[in-house]
Amino acid sequence: MSNQKITVTLQCYGELQRWCGASQQVEFSKEQATAQAAIDQLLLAFPQAESVLKRSACALGDRLVPTHEKLHNGATLALIPPVSGG
Repeated sequence: MSNQKITVTLQCYGELQRWCGASQQVEFSKEQATAQAAIDQLLLAFPQAESVLKRSACALGDRLVPTHEKLHNGATLALIPPVSGG
């Protein structure tokens, strides 16, 4: 079993920027490297953002991805909260 760590950048948009800032880096083991694991790390630091994070979409590059999507070292995961307007 490898103990290799990876670093992922979380790019926050919309309402998430207010609580988490525009960008955060998280580090975890390669075996646990999923979008959900990255979100869980962000929640540890910013629990007040939970309600928005639960409803946010995840994107890698120009494609939306599910929370079980595997991440690689150096990836940038965009967290896009729902938008409302009128």
